[in-house]
Amino acid sequence: MKIGILREGKSIPDKRVPFTPSHVQKIIQNHPEVSFWVQPSPHRCFPDSAYLEVGATVQEDLSNCDFLFNVKEMDIPRLIPNKPHFFFSHTIKEQPYNQNLLRALLNQKCAMVDYETMVDEHGARLVAFGKFAGIVGAYNGLLAFGKRTKTFSLKPAHQSAGYNAIVEQVKSSKIPSIKIAVTGSGRVAKGAIQFLTDAGIPQVSVEDYLHDHFETPVFANILAKDYLIHRETKKYDRSVYHQYPEQFESQFAPFWQSTDLMINCIYWDNRAPKFFSLEDIQSLDFKISVIADVSCDINGSIPCTQRASTIAKPVYGFDAVSGKETAPYQEGGIDIMAVDNLPCELPSDASSEFGDYLIEFVIPALLKDGLDDEMIQRATICRDGRLTDRFMYLKNYSEGI
Repeated sequence: MKIGILREGKSIPDKRVPFTPSHVQKIIQNHPEVSFWVQPSPHRCFPDSAYLEVGATVQEDLSNCDFLFNVKEMDIPRLIPNKPHFFFSHTIKEQPYNQNLLRALLNQKCAMVDYETMVDEHGARLVAFGKFAGIVGAYNGLLAFGKRTKTFSLKPAHQSAGYNAIVEQVKSSKIPSIKIAVTGSGRVAKGAIQFLTDAGIPQVSVEDYLHDHFETPVFANILAKDYLIHRETKKYDRSVYHQYPEQFESQFAPFWQSTDLMINCIYWDNRAPKFFSLEDIQSLDFKISVIADVSCDINGSIPCTQRASTIAKPVYGFDAVSGKETAPYQEGGIDIMAVDNLPCELPSDASSEFGDYLIEFVIPALLKDGLDDEMIQRATICRDGRLTDRFMYLKNYSEGI
């Protein structure tokens, strides 16, 4: 089996990799029948020489490979016809900017296996960068709060030496006694919680968070049951909420009256209520001054998230009165951190964990049954020039209708 690692082709190159040199070495040692072929790249967080040292072949032409891996969606001219491609395609929500990509995958009879749709038989995600989105999102939120209040200073994550370095930066900073709300329960929220805990910021209960005073910074993990109620029953029921989120309303006021920094890590259904309204933001009781919107749903659960920001310029301001974007760190405004590719700030750490998932779930599946493995089939958007049954809803989208 020949596995190819393609060079990332976005206009701002992604430094992450699907497999690190350590992963390549481990797979080759455990499975001598597998070989790796790597396209050269000046941008990866691991140099070409590191792959050569562990036994991979570095060359431009990967048309001899059985399976092709990269991280982000491919630019169309570099697709290899009739070959299976593994990457985040960003097509399953019918994203307009990748419509031509899906059409090209179909025309060139490429099998497209999307990491985002790799789930077990119960629908749980198996392969993701979410944990590191939460980690960097929490760090960037603190960085923005320090800049806004001029009480402490942190170096951008992408200018740091890795996860341990950003943990130590926070540990060595004098963070004021602020309250931090982390919303969500998935991988992203768990990443934010892990980072804050490792950085020495204690977690408190929701009850204590709302009613107690603390001499140190603290955070609480806010779940749906803590702020959502059914419009009629006035209670929270998880099964009903997941099926009918539009029947619920937000009771988030106690939190926006108590929180200094909000780190939003929820998966948001556009039928669900927002945390708060634009009118709420204008209230004199609205205390939140910095929102790290890791979820980054434009005008979604956070109504003042106007757009995604960038690693180079991660924060923009929002004026509650005009409802418009402003420069960051303005008096009376709210600062929004809404970078939508946060794991790219810690590419080596994020790639190491991502490749672990691939080794655990994907490599054994390919070695056993190839593209016919059940998990691989569930994640395959198209194959042999046609959409698979699970993704037939993309037919009009793929045809430009």
